Amino acid sequence: MTSPPPDRRPPMAIAMQWVSEIITIAMLQVVPLIAGWGLDRLLKTVFVFVALGAVTGLILSLQRILVIAKRGADQDRIYKTKNRLP
Repeated sequence: MTSPPPDRRPPMAIAMQWVSEIITIAMLQVVPLIAGWGLDRLLKTVFVFVALGAVTGLILSLQRILVIAKRGADQDRIYKTKNRLP
């Protein structure tokens, strides 16, 4: 089985794309957590909104990871279809 052709973009462009993906996933985890902490302080509750923020951040970040994985699988499927590979 042959592998897909290498990406023709400069290595720095590929690296910057991955950096932006990683930062996006990190922000999707941290921002809801900080928002929950702020709501807990504002409403004087104990750990309620922090927990909700943590769960929300986990769900959002996992959803983003699945989008990235699906994009890679789609590119692989397109390459195999185009070159008639099994």
